[in-house]
Order: sequence, then C-alpha cells, then structure tokens
Amino acid sequence: MSDPSNLPEDDEAWTMLLRSWSEEAPEPRPFFFTRLQARLAAQQPQPPALPTWLRRSVYAFSVVALVLALNADTALYSMR
Repeated sequence: MSDPSNLPEDDEAWTMLLRSWSEEAPEPRPFFFTRLQARLAAQQPQPPALPTWLRRSVYAFSVVALVLALNADTALYSMR
C-alpha cells in the first residue's frame, strides 16, 4: 500500500494526480472482476426463511393462541 504521508493535500494536486493516471490507465489484475463479483455476492443479505406475510400471520396466530390459553386457564381457575 502507499504511504498516506505521500498523498496530496489540496484539490489541485489530486486533480493533477488523477489526470496523470488517466493518460496511462492501469490494468486490473487478472480475475479482479470475478473476485469482486464473488465478494459482492457473498455480502448480499440472505432472504428470510419465511416470507414476510407468513411470519406476520404466525406471530398473530401465536398471540391469539396465547390469549386463548390464558383465558381458558383463568376460566378453569375461577370454576374451582
């Protein structure tokens, strides 16, 4: 890697440096784009195991089941 102390500090120096590079554009290393695509593909977020609409319905049914179970327990406890 290049030493950060050698980098230009003002915009004009950066412009001159970039212009000098555009005249002799460096070639990327072999397989650069293949490795770049593989890295980007690995960083893609994985889709969730269940679709969103199904997860929401599972949560809703779970809450309803919990409420019904608590109500049944309360009803049975008050009958004693």
